[in-house]
Amino acid sequence: MLYYSDKPIYSNNDDQLDRHSFAKLLAQSLLNLSNQDTFSIGLFGKWGSGKTSIVNMMLQEIEFQQNNLSEKEKLLIVHFEPWNFSNTDQLLTQFFIRLSNEFRNTGDKSLEKIGKALEKYSDAFDLLRTVPYVGGLLSFLGKKGAIIAGNKLKKGSDEKDILKQKEFIFKLLEKQSNKILVIIDDIDRLSNAQIRQVFQLVSSVAKFPNMIYLLVFDKDIVVNALENVQKGSGENYLEKIIQMPIQIPDIHNTKLLQILADRLNKILSEHKEIGFQQTHWQTLYEPYIAVHINNLRDVNRLCNTVQFKITAIYSEIDFTDMVAVSVIEIKFPKIYEWIKTNKSLLTGEFDLPSLGSQNKSQQEWYSLYSSKIQNLLQYDSDLKVDNKNLEKIMEFLACLFPYFGQKIGKAYEVYDKNIVRKNNQIAHPEKFDRYFNLDLDGITIKKYEIFNAAFILDVKDFVKFLLEQEKKGTSYEFLEELRALISDLSPDRVKTISIALLTASPCLDTYSQKNFLLLPSSTLASI
Repeated sequence: MLYYSDKPIYSNNDDQLDRHSFAKLLAQSLLNLSNQDTFSIGLFGKWGSGKTSIVNMMLQEIEFQQNNLSEKEKLLIVHFEPWNFSNTDQLLTQFFIRLSNEFRNTGDKSLEKIGKALEKYSDAFDLLRTVPYVGGLLSFLGKKGAIIAGNKLKKGSDEKDILKQKEFIFKLLEKQSNKILVIIDDIDRLSNAQIRQVFQLVSSVAKFPNMIYLLVFDKDIVVNALENVQKGSGENYLEKIIQMPIQIPDIHNTKLLQILADRLNKILSEHKEIGFQQTHWQTLYEPYIAVHINNLRDVNRLCNTVQFKITAIYSEIDFTDMVAVSVIEIKFPKIYEWIKTNKSLLTGEFDLPSLGSQNKSQQEWYSLYSSKIQNLLQYDSDLKVDNKNLEKIMEFLACLFPYFGQKIGKAYEVYDKNIVRKNNQIAHPEKFDRYFNLDLDGITIKKYEIFNAAFILDVKDFVKFLLEQEKKGTSYEFLEELRALISDLSPDRVKTISIALLTASPCLDTYSQKNFLLLPSSTLASI
């Protein structure tokens, strides 16, 4: 059983989204930078867009291109992960420790000297209190913190030592032939205070010559965190720090959907007994399933969810419906919970809400339930809640549940209860619960038993099987399943089954436990 990890890739060989060319271009740009001043690059992309994978492929390309360079010509690469640390004090301290260790472990005496100087620079002051006085005022500590730090600095040589160490490091790095690439990834995972700390670090405290910062983040999240810093907008503040903004190119949707199709097809091929109706798939896939696949993370989550669910119950459900309901569970969890608690409304089994409202028009029903769905969407999704998107969700539900579709005037196909029963679709009242319970043992008559009786058993064995179902109290359910298959039976099979039913009918007396108004199984057998 294969589940798909969300971890980033490390090699071009694993690139499924054709991003290696972009990563190569980024690597070449970094290697060719000749600026001696601090240079900051922003690599922007939404969560799930593959930012870290691109960085990893870029590093592989840098390593490849540096094979023919001397040690003095190579980029020295420092990868700092700020989200490993719980507060701003740790973040700053660990940044300098990481930087110092990287320099001290190179085996190059000049770099080791810089590493030792960085360590002294870090030790020379209490970072949390004195950052506002290094390289310009950073105001986030507040007035009280600034006063405390100021009083401490007035006592003696602390301030001189800090400034001296920074100046010393500045001169050492100015003479350094190697450029230093500092990669700070996943900045958008940090708290707002830590995000501001990272950018203050880059723009002031650790602003040294020959240093290149590659800052990787979701721009919208960072801009929001930087709002009102130095009484300006987050966008303006970011522009002052980032000299080269780079937006990761969008993944072509065709590529994503091809990956999704390949993976779903693999799952389907591994479960031969699962129900699959091509027409039903075509109805739901493009407008209601594919439209919610925006990145590789969406593909992974959907395939993992489907794989997990059908492993337990694949022979008793419809593949298309399981994929569709999994999309709703992942993208619209509130609507998913609403579906689970509205079986009668959606499938037509004991539709009690309708009994007292027989005079409602389809338009009135649509208005009522679209309002409910709209309220759920407001708490449920990052999808913009407008009339167009609301209409799309209502259409999705109508296609998945044809009874509900007829009720609200959005029927896209004739609701044939026998067909949805035969195909084990979620729209049938007796099939609905299995899509949520995933309990194979709770299904009283398995699909293979029904098909074996309908297409293979002779008269004697059919009668025996039917009487066994009578003892278990499931003969009525079996006969309903059989009736749904009538159109698929050959004339010879119809004759065989008719003889068996007439033989067994005197011994049948089970009523459906689903509806006390229905006829006993003996009557159903004779129809």
